[in-house]
Amino acid sequence: MTLGVAPQPGELEISLFGPGVGECVAVHLGLGEWLIVDSCINPASRAPVALDYMRDLDVHVATAVKQVVVTHWHDDHMRGAARILDAAAGARFVCSAALQRDEFKQFIGASRSLNVKAEESSGVTEFASILEILKARRAAGARAEGVGPEWAQANQLLYRRAATPHVPGCEVFALSPSSATLSRGLHEIAALLPMVGAPKRAAVSLDPNETSLVLCVRFGNALALLGSDLENGTTSGAGWAAVLATAARPAAPVHVFKVPHHGSENAYHEDVWRHALLPRDPIAVVTPFARGRKFLPTAEDVARMKEHTQRVYCTAPPPARATVGDSMVQRTVREVAREFRTRGSRMGHVRVRLSATTPTPTVELFGAAFAA
Repeated sequence: MTLGVAPQPGELEISLFGPGVGECVAVHLGLGEWLIVDSCINPASRAPVALDYMRDLDVHVATAVKQVVVTHWHDDHMRGAARILDAAAGARFVCSAALQRDEFKQFIGASRSLNVKAEESSGVTEFASILEILKARRAAGARAEGVGPEWAQANQLLYRRAATPHVPGCEVFALSPSSATLSRGLHEIAALLPMVGAPKRAAVSLDPNETSLVLCVRFGNALALLGSDLENGTTSGAGWAAVLATAARPAAPVHVFKVPHHGSENAYHEDVWRHALLPRDPIAVVTPFARGRKFLPTAEDVARMKEHTQRVYCTAPPPARATVGDSMVQRTVREVAREFRTRGSRMGHVRVRLSATTPTPTVELFGAAFAA
């Protein structure tokens, strides 16, 4: 994988990584400053892919990474996030305001007593590790407002860098979760708390992902929308309908769209594609989800995205169907599974760079990434 050189001071970069389960976004905000959104593990190195990438570009993580963001607590978005934050000594930690609630903190405490395998690295245990890192930094004398957590919700400014004579300014806004989704998330988390006398339960992911943190990055006149795993809400005050209505959403069209929830139908909102993005061929980047029987995005999902743009890029292809030569072995496998696939774990990387002087974005594909 040839990654070339680090972005120029006047370039915005959106790098999306995904091996088949998990995703991470690295954002160059100009002037050598970086934002890391979510985390996944590089199967080749077993390290957080963001740290591998920063090392390859010779970026000094401790000072260059200004914020580490976790959009929600599902494990496929959090694996390795604590290691990134530990390395990014000067970074502020940002997460959805839904995780500020007392019920979630109680849930973390209860989950520590569950027999969760270390290799499963659930999002809850990862989040607990992050809180320990922040606690240690404050104990060492760091100011609380400088390390976080920053409990983010819709219409909140998370980052701002002023323009220089040669580099445009940059801002990062949260477009979700809305107040309505925060209330819903509170009730769902509370429902997971163990009851007295009830058997212990392993931590499970909330569904739908309405409390996910969606970010908008403005770099001069260029805009990127990072959709996380946000799905469509059941009311106008939730999900993508709420994002479209939020005051912080820019009126100008978005150039780069990190497609939410692996391109699934339940995260598709037609008005987002028709009215929030460029009217002609915006850049859409998506990570796959190869866990379970249904791979995302499906062929139908890709076709739906391509109704709006021909520039759709995915970080990895679906895992191939596995074949077993011995007919008796194959028959035995069929008795317990409808189908079986090779394990999809090859890392892919889609990199989009926009220059302050050249408005046409460049798209580069590395590893398993491909144009859909």
